[in-house]
Amino acid sequence: MTMSAIPPVILVVADQPLLSLAAVDLAEQAGFMVVTAGDAQDAAAMLGERSDIAIVLVDLDQPGRARGAELAAMITRQWPAVRVLVLTDRVDQMPGEVAAPTIIRPCADRVIVAALTALSGSGSAGSDR
Repeated sequence: MTMSAIPPVILVVADQPLLSLAAVDLAEQAGFMVVTAGDAQDAAAMLGERSDIAIVLVDLDQPGRARGAELAAMITRQWPAVRVLVLTDRVDQMPGEVAAPTIIRPCADRVIVAALTALSGSGSAGSDR
């Protein structure tokens, strides 16, 4: 990424602090700007306030009224230009429930980075981890 290029902004939505920190670290190391939300309601509010968010990285197993799958569907409906990537370790929730690209954890960091890079349309953000 050149100094003049503005890196894509990723919104990480995860209620588990360790997952959130790991996702933020990974995305930042890959050259993305990152903002976070602790649940679906905070994520929806942030999407309503910010027009610079390009991708939302969602933990499928979210607490609250709107869970990860519902959040992914809502984003697709209300913000069609925003791309969604879902992470899960719950294979039993797959595949029909989620209408977004989904990565099953655990996986190599490079798998997540490759998916984020593909969704952003940026060939320059990336990592060999």
